[in-house]
Amino acid sequence: DIDIEKANKLFESAFIEKFVFPLILLIVGSWLINRSIERYKHNNALDLQAESFYREHSGNELQKILWSWSELVLNVEMIKEMSTEDFQTLFQKTFVYGSERTINLVSSYQQHNYKKEQNEDHNYKSLVYVAMISSSLKRDFTNQIVDPLQILKIKITDYDDAKMRKYYKSIEKEIKQAKNREFY
Repeated sequence: DIDIEKANKLFESAFIEKFVFPLILLIVGSWLINRSIERYKHNNALDLQAESFYREHSGNELQKILWSWSELVLNVEMIKEMSTEDFQTLFQKTFVYGSERTINLVSSYQQHNYKKEQNEDHNYKSLVYVAMISSSLKRDFTNQIVDPLQILKIKITDYDDAKMRKYYKSIEKEIKQAKNREFY
């Protein structure tokens, strides 16, 4: 028979209260923290493995895609020379190798292009799109962040910062709205 009174005294003793309970809490807390850290390390390792594989197998292709988009922003005449098939190939390669942000930019750019209006605003906004796609690909490829508006300053002689920032903010808003939509 277990004497309940003796058991209560044992659990109420200073040794149990001051040493055993804190030790148990410390062990359980330590185990939970270590488990969380290991899970984080495991997920990080998987991400690094995927990124390494991606960079190893697609680095050269991503570099070509970045080059193509940067040519479009720095040589506007190329846009006029490209066929629909050339654009489709570029969009497809960008889809395969680009990040989520890059793909969102390309799809938003295409929606912009489907609009029938072809005026100065449309053309300038198109340039901002192409600069943003180039900037996003640069980040995908080199992990360097380049302000797309700085890219435009290289080429546009009559650069109007207020106008370009307006287009930039409008595109950012469109991308944010697209990203907030649930798709699975």
